[in-house]
Amino acid sequence: MNSSAYRPWAGFSLLFLSTNLLAAPAPSVEERLARLEARALTAEADAARLRREVEHLNRQFAINSSLPTQLQLSLSERVAQVEARQQSLEGRTSELASSVDPIEGLTEGFSFAGYARSGMSVNSHESGAGRGSPYMTPAGSVGGTVGRLGNEIDTYASVTFMKESQASNGTHAKFTVKIADGMETPNPWAADESKIHVQQAYSELYELASFRDIPMLRDARLWAGKRSDRDNFDIHWLDMDVVSLEGTGAGIYDVRLTDDWSLNASFMSRSYGDFDVETNKDIRSYIGTLNQFFDDGRWQFMLSGIYSDQNDAKLNKKESKPEGLDKWEGTIPADLMELVQSFPKPEGHDKWLNHKKYDVDDSGNRLNKAGFSPAGSGWHGLLAYHRPDFFGQEGMFKAALLYGLGLGAELKSIGSDGELIDDARALRLAMYGQTRLSDHWRIAPALVAEHSKDRYVPGDDYRWLTFNMRLANELTSNFEMVYEFSWQSMDLDPLGYDGRQAASGDFWKFTLAPTFKAESGDFFERPELRLFATYMDWSKELDNFSTKDDFGQKGFKSGGTWQFGTQMETWF
Repeated sequence: MNSSAYRPWAGFSLLFLSTNLLAAPAPSVEERLARLEARALTAEADAARLRREVEHLNRQFAINSSLPTQLQLSLSERVAQVEARQQSLEGRTSELASSVDPIEGLTEGFSFAGYARSGMSVNSHESGAGRGSPYMTPAGSVGGTVGRLGNEIDTYASVTFMKESQASNGTHAKFTVKIADGMETPNPWAADESKIHVQQAYSELYELASFRDIPMLRDARLWAGKRSDRDNFDIHWLDMDVVSLEGTGAGIYDVRLTDDWSLNASFMSRSYGDFDVETNKDIRSYIGTLNQFFDDGRWQFMLSGIYSDQNDAKLNKKESKPEGLDKWEGTIPADLMELVQSFPKPEGHDKWLNHKKYDVDDSGNRLNKAGFSPAGSGWHGLLAYHRPDFFGQEGMFKAALLYGLGLGAELKSIGSDGELIDDARALRLAMYGQTRLSDHWRIAPALVAEHSKDRYVPGDDYRWLTFNMRLANELTSNFEMVYEFSWQSMDLDPLGYDGRQAASGDFWKFTLAPTFKAESGDFFERPELRLFATYMDWSKELDNFSTKDDFGQKGFKSGGTWQFGTQMETWF
């Protein structure tokens, strides 16, 4: 039996079972406190009752002092017994009260947060499992998402635990750990698909005693560890981060240069993977970021530099290509490649092919999937405008302009794409918000457009634009009808990168979702329990973009398709 196949299941099972053991058989901290308080109250009542009995007996003893000596001794013994019981109960009360304090200390400063979604869908053509994802279109291969409502078939959950404390000098400390998992199978036991991982683990210090007399640093927060940047922001309806800075490193928040100017700084590291380099280390990127806010946080200017000197590192022991291999390969017609194994092969061919797990040049240096040398550095910039209202109305509005070069041309997730070449450049505009149309109607529009070129192959070109609009009609305090329209236009010319073909066309979808929730009236109020019906269609040319995506697969071709399903989404 292959034990490695069960390791993810073992980790998930340990977490799951530990949670159950804490939640089901053993009483919670609150239950334990309630029981101790009840016992303490009972003991106090018993003690009070016994004190009254002692007083009554003392009075009786005084009244009957003329009784015979034997009877007086009997009454004295009874009084002594009652007083002993009283002292015992008072001791138990004190003991119970003192045991409550340590338990309260365990919960002080502790908080818990979470997010989860889970759903299923049925495709009208296949009468089987539906397909879908905000990144399902060809433009999704370069970050172009579409509306998520009625278009998600996965289960994803994350839990975040936080513990805050305060030192004797007044300095505050906070520890955060976030654990997440996601899968597409509807089965309750899914060890083979589990991707459980520690997404964040970091500590912070704030209100530092050493900074109190330094106005610029008085509000500063120091941090170190693995984390997602505090000031990342996203378009929820597209499941798209406008900008996402993540990694392992350290930084400082809220350095106040003036009353209207604050600055954050960080240095993080990410990994592009283990490519069997000579140093036997995975290839890393390093990201230095300055993030500035002006006018009480309304304007944001963020600049990141990315460096990865080993992105084109020399790989271990490159086998030389056997003589005659090029000539032999050239004799095989492209449409007969599946018969390649039946052709005579020159000596050394298998050994050379096995080495080519990663593409390399003649010197043994790593190449990207298209055979070009990957970038070793890059820049990423963002200018954003944040409004706490929708142009004077209830709601909110945000706009952002992003530009990147080299390794910075991955505009959403900074420094995460090691396939980009030096000449890569990208420009993106994002605008979105939400407000009320009337007492019972809400609207949330979003527009995102991007143009990038020379990403992975010199001369490649990617253009896409997404418009999404979500509407909600509040019918009762617990029920809403939610509608979403999403349209995307794209013109993509990847020049064969990763087997992708040129494609140009449009995608659109419409979703109707009857929704139950704890309280209607807000786009961000959760939980939501949804039924949905989604109709989607796209241009025929998009079916041929790639054999690795959903478009063009059996039962999922252009011409229109319905999908029906249910979904839960919650956060707290």
